[in-house]
Amino acid sequence: LVESMAGPLPDEAFSVIERLANGSPFMAAAALRGLVESEALVPITTGWQVDPLAMASVQSSRHAAEFLAHRIELLPETAVQLLSAGAVLGKEFDLSTAARLAGQTPEQAITGLNEAHRRHIVWSKTTDDRCAFVHDKLRETMLDRLPEHEQKKLHLQAAIHFETSPEDRIYDLAYHFDAAGESAQALPYALEAAERARARHSLEIAAQQYRIAQRGVSDTDEVTRYRIAEGLGDALMLLGQYPAAAEMLEAASVLARDETTRAEIEGKLGELAFKQGDNQAGI
Repeated sequence: LVESMAGPLPDEAFSVIERLANGSPFMAAAALRGLVESEALVPITTGWQVDPLAMASVQSSRHAAEFLAHRIELLPETAVQLLSAGAVLGKEFDLSTAARLAGQTPEQAITGLNEAHRRHIVWSKTTDDRCAFVHDKLRETMLDRLPEHEQKKLHLQAAIHFETSPEDRIYDLAYHFDAAGESAQALPYALEAAERARARHSLEIAAQQYRIAQRGVSDTDEVTRYRIAEGLGDALMLLGQYPAAAEMLEAASVLARDETTRAEIEGKLGELAFKQGDNQAGI
């Protein structure tokens, strides 16, 4: 792969790439670019030569994560700030939103994006300002560099920004408020998002959103706790996660406010027992 990209390489460079890639085509390409960016691999008229001092620095990276972090460190600080904000937003992100979170002007953001694009860290669509990390490992590396309090701060800024958006960003609002540690503020968005997803049979998303809602609900709010327990129990049962579903449905049975509602939950517990092969409990 690397020789198809760059031609014949010195044995020392090939050995470093092979070790860092560990069989991953993405990491092989990233390692090659990193060697060039760090000037450990220098072009000459007859091909490539190794710079011993720069190569020694690269060789100190024992793992792929360290090497990717080194590539990030070679970027200008404004580009790092932009990509950090983008990583918090997701694998894909809006350039304008990332720039806002990073406190950058459009011109600064475009300059940073161009540098990241040149180094094959992100790619961008030509029709709008949507960008994406070339690989999940690059986004993970950006997040690993950010202290937890910085991540929470950016998540909160993102949530506040999306609250004023004319677009329907209910899933983003639930996710970012929850990731910011503001689970109570995430609750109404997560509950609505969960019930939308459940109605569309997007069960994994529904379960994810119900769990966000679960983290934000007050112990004294039994009505909302019932909605969460019943909805999450139902979604987990349909996903085949029977023990977890039973736990939620049993909690819903306790929280049910009338006999009719409790009977509905007991019916679901019976259905769950049949699915698990416990015919006696299902009767």
